[in-house]
Amino acid sequence: MFCEIARKYGWEAWPFQRMRGATFEFNSRRYICPDVWILKRNERQYICEVKHKNAAKNGAYGFELYRQNSMLAIERDYTNQFGGVVALYVVHNHDVAGGKYARINNIAHWHAQRLRLLSENAVAGKSKTLYNGNVTDSEVDILYYPLTVFEPITKFLA
Repeated sequence: MFCEIARKYGWEAWPFQRMRGATFEFNSRRYICPDVWILKRNERQYICEVKHKNAAKNGAYGFELYRQNSMLAIERDYTNQFGGVVALYVVHNHDVAGGKYARINNIAHWHAQRLRLLSENAVAGKSKTLYNGNVTDSEVDILYYPLTVFEPITKFLA
């Protein structure tokens, strides 16, 4: 769904097949693959973690620390013929989209923010999380980003 939206705004978009341990290597360093890579030639490119979720009880979106660290490392280390990348955390909000199983893909239900900015506003916690479609047995380090920091996805795609 997110790739369709990005393409409507003139972006090229590549979803990565989510397999256990999906990684890529650059300059002898290994990184966890982002969910989606989007590119607007001669302008900019984003790596995106895309989630379909609602806010946690604390009024924030959670994200695993190890994934944030990998995304920010890609942002810091990676460059190609189009320049560097910016890491985005993209959320399709269930609460405003009509529930978890709603198939509505309204652009107004999508929010995003630069992961670097989110990391500066994060509150640390621990929680069980989904990993390869299953809830983990033990808690992992989670960062919670306040909803107030997120902006409409159109700001990043326009």
